[in-house]
Amino acid sequence: ASKLWPLCGKRPSHPAVEKDKAWLHGDTSACRVCRDHVMLGTSLVKGNRLAIWETGHPLPARECLTMPIFGKYNVSFTSDEHPNPARQGKLLHLFTLSAQADGTLDNQTAVRLINGYVPVYRPEDEHDDRLLAGRASEEKKLELVDDIKEGRPKTFAHIASKALNQNPDGKKHQGIAAIGVLKADIDNLGALFGYGLQEDRYTISRIATLSRQLNFFFTLYLPHLLANTEEFRDVYTVFAGGDDLFLIGPWNRLADLAAHLRQRFAAYCCQNPDIHFSAGITVHKPHVPVERLAKDAEESLAAAKNAGRNSITAFNATVKWNNFDCLLDCRTEIRAWLQEGLIHVGSFYRFNEFLAMREQEKRLSGLGASLLDAMSCLKWRALFVYNIERNMNKELKGAERNAARCRLVAFVDWLNSFDAGVRIPLWDVLYNQRSL
Repeated sequence: ASKLWPLCGKRPSHPAVEKDKAWLHGDTSACRVCRDHVMLGTSLVKGNRLAIWETGHPLPARECLTMPIFGKYNVSFTSDEHPNPARQGKLLHLFTLSAQADGTLDNQTAVRLINGYVPVYRPEDEHDDRLLAGRASEEKKLELVDDIKEGRPKTFAHIASKALNQNPDGKKHQGIAAIGVLKADIDNLGALFGYGLQEDRYTISRIATLSRQLNFFFTLYLPHLLANTEEFRDVYTVFAGGDDLFLIGPWNRLADLAAHLRQRFAAYCCQNPDIHFSAGITVHKPHVPVERLAKDAEESLAAAKNAGRNSITAFNATVKWNNFDCLLDCRTEIRAWLQEGLIHVGSFYRFNEFLAMREQEKRLSGLGASLLDAMSCLKWRALFVYNIERNMNKELKGAERNAARCRLVAFVDWLNSFDAGVRIPLWDVLYNQRSL
């Protein structure tokens, strides 16, 4: 008897799919159900049309199910407008799964927008030396390079490497090779459907239209945005549709993507203040299991929901969207400090200590009592000014030095305005500046 297939732990391996190329390049066997799931997942990103046809039409085994639906119906993915089953009179349905390159929908077939967007290797990826940066073994680096085949979906390791930045000298890279997870969904959707339409307009057709229009933002606009915006082309759609999304990409692209989606969604809803979504962003190493990614991202999203909705959580700090936009402006200013050499990068790491002391000060004020052992956190303002004066660029003199000091002291105003939210721009810059 065949042994139990370890991936699902439910069904035995089957001789019919032994060395099937749909599964791990044909290196092993699998149960037929798992093999079909792998075939569906890998084929979905390669063909933009789904054909449903009667079993009996000869197709290469790797292109269709080994266990037909109800023993009668099979499926295959294709980019051909006239797939083989159609020529044999066996085709039952043909669906287009994604929008065309210009964002329009095919008018020749029925459309089911389930394809999402998956980043694939392009010719320029073969010359991207970010894969060779970092502390991975030479064997691992060569393995990543060997995986690059034009048109093949990118692995999480490749996506993580896209987060690295070139040093100012242009010779080496800096930052962290990590993936970010963005999870979001529309707030108060039940109330929106229950009370969003006036009584005389509360009809099945209008409810269906509302549902369809919300779905289009995630299934039509989002994949088109990712595919056609260079900054976001390495972001992977785990799922997007209905009222939510789950994206994985280079960690340092997701804050800008979240802000962009929020702005476009507000415009899509005609700036209606009652229609908005919350989001959570987490950062992980590329080898972390997807189940863990999903769990942490869901907890981050829940923190945004619990803070009154219409919010975003990143780096364990939750802020309203309007404040998030302001914090991204703060990030731009912090980057300018470093690029202009106002303060040394090494001393800039102390800003994180001042943030922690400010958070402790706020907790103490909420206790309504003086705890002498914890009073040292109140020194953070004096320590901050001392740090600025000691580590500011020594070449700055007179009016230039005063102007630089005023710009750097703005950090105190940010802490007073955004509290722990300052962690979002601060950690973003620190992670991007980290040496490999």
